[in-house]
Amino acid sequence: MRNKVYLFQPQSTIIIRGVKQYWLPYSVACVWSYANKHVDGFELGEVFFKREYPDKVLERMDNPAVCAFSCYVWNQKYNLMMAEAIKDKYPNCVIEFGGPQVDASWSEKYDFIDSAICGYGELAFEELLIDIKNGNEIKPVYERKHLELDKNQEGPYESPYLSGVMDKIIEDNPEVQWSILLESTRGCPHRCTFCEWGNWFNQLQKINMDIVKKDIDWMQGKKIGFAMMGDANFGIFKDRDIQIAKWLREAADHPDSIIDDLSVQYTKNQTDAVYDVTEIFGPYEKRGVNMSVQSMSQPVLKAIKRQNMKVNRVDEMIAGARARNLDVHTELILGLPEETLDSWKDGMAMVLETGFDGLDVWLCQLFGSTEMNLKKDLYGMETIPCEDYISFSKHDPDEYPIKEISQLVNKTNTMTTEDIIEGYLFSWIIIMFHVNGFTQYVSQFYNFREFYDNIMDCLDSDSSILGDHYRGLKQKITTYLTTGKIKGKETGHTFGMNGGADFLVFWDNKNLAFDFVEKACNPSKEVMDVQRNLLYNPEIDYPIEVQGHKIWNPRYESDKWDIFYLRRSNLLKNRYELVEKKSLVKA
Repeated sequence: MRNKVYLFQPQSTIIIRGVKQYWLPYSVACVWSYANKHVDGFELGEVFFKREYPDKVLERMDNPAVCAFSCYVWNQKYNLMMAEAIKDKYPNCVIEFGGPQVDASWSEKYDFIDSAICGYGELAFEELLIDIKNGNEIKPVYERKHLELDKNQEGPYESPYLSGVMDKIIEDNPEVQWSILLESTRGCPHRCTFCEWGNWFNQLQKINMDIVKKDIDWMQGKKIGFAMMGDANFGIFKDRDIQIAKWLREAADHPDSIIDDLSVQYTKNQTDAVYDVTEIFGPYEKRGVNMSVQSMSQPVLKAIKRQNMKVNRVDEMIAGARARNLDVHTELILGLPEETLDSWKDGMAMVLETGFDGLDVWLCQLFGSTEMNLKKDLYGMETIPCEDYISFSKHDPDEYPIKEISQLVNKTNTMTTEDIIEGYLFSWIIIMFHVNGFTQYVSQFYNFREFYDNIMDCLDSDSSILGDHYRGLKQKITTYLTTGKIKGKETGHTFGMNGGADFLVFWDNKNLAFDFVEKACNPSKEVMDVQRNLLYNPEIDYPIEVQGHKIWNPRYESDKWDIFYLRRSNLLKNRYELVEKKSLVKA
């Protein structure tokens, strides 16, 4: 009788347009695909990718020899709960944990965990199965090992897509639409202190291109709506990565494909290859060039080992994207070492000055063996355990209702909790008003920092639905960063900053929002008319023309122009064309 192995990489359900969506469980499928080729005597029982109720999971298990768990911030508590339940029912089952959350202390910290794997898991999991097969003592820790990808042109990496593991999962779940993670390299040369990637393996190794191409081809005819490259620095190998991007675009364009989004983690030092890849992806790259600066403060970038992101370099990168008519998105982290409330607000204003089109803000998290977590006392970083921060949709009622916990920074030696709350609200205002198209033109006539400080003050005392909504958010983020509890049904990251439900409040009350801006800032009527027309109006047939309008823009002298407003496909912000100059200005 073969020993049965069960794999766990559970995640929350995402429901889009009534269809349930999950990520194919890439990590556990990788370690099984490799081990299954090199160790006999074991049989795969089931791969659990949902947050199912424990009794339903246990009902489907048959005398497991090994249960292996891939653990990260979005499934840690569920995995621990599930592993303990399995150990209670099957005390002889070997419980193994791996993933970024796991370190060498876990097998001591939790008496139901027999072994912890640190780092990439293929070789360590193979060793674990060999020890079980041969009756050897199970090691409490299987230390960091990685496949020497560059030393074998055929590639020791065993693709979970080509091994058949994923085919079985898709076949057993015909009602599900999938997201897929692909790899073409492993490792990261950077040592950003908030990230585990460079800690695990700070070299770069390539997966054989034949395997990469076969993995991409495998997607054809599958119910896959989103494909993401799991490389830390896509674009760093220019010719190779451009070819991979072309394969991905071909796969997305295939008549049998339902892919509507392609995404990569771009190389930190942007090159022309990044613009090439973004152009190749075209409409499938929703954000355009993604340039994650994390902070606009040089002392902060030095503290987190991101000195490569110089502000003047950011300007050059955006200019390069503009030359190709590409949008540029960025992400920042609030609560990093050396950040102050002033440097954060000034940094947000600098983001607007440099011309980023999209913006996302994350609260700083400490986790795993990251350098920032290990050295948090150096910067006076205090955390609070917060519920369900890393979750992007409301939970499916069929899921087991256990809340995951993230350690969010709510105080440093340069920012109080109140400072972080104010910084969060300031960022929310910029996303809601500027990025979403209610003040993007008007604000050019003011100092950005002063303009949005004023918006913030006026909104706090506003008696309309907008003021009520803002004060409600203020109460929620204050409660979240002081108690860790969520007020309402939202999830942590999405209850304000991503703009979903919050944007609808503005969209459904767009005239009220524009009236608020006009009252708070007192711009000229002509300027305000331009701003109103830059937001898409579903009741208008585009293009529309406004004749003899006095318009000012930093790129032109003040004068009267005829303006054509044009609808941007699938976007809620229009663009305008100044007739005399025939020049397009992006909204």
